[in-house]
Amino acid sequence: MLSVPTSSVDSAVEPSSTTTTSDLVLLVSLAIVRETHPEWTTATVATCAGELSISAERISRIKTKVMPRLTELVAAASQPGRRPFRRWAALA
Repeated sequence: MLSVPTSSVDSAVEPSSTTTTSDLVLLVSLAIVRETHPEWTTATVATCAGELSISAERISRIKTKVMPRLTELVAAASQPGRRPFRRWAALA
């Protein structure tokens, strides 16, 4: 017997119960690579997202939100030298 979803929410937009944060991270990473170096991969975001029942538009929106913060994190992490001493951390 076929089960019919009772939710009015589009399953292509809502993540399935098997969708993990790792899947989203991988898809966003793929979207970044496809934007900057499309020759590095033959996979498309739409195809990979579709295989996981995730909307490609959702991945695009997430990528747009995280790119500025990701850029800041990578810049901070790639600075040479030790991190400055934080007084509040020593008190904890």
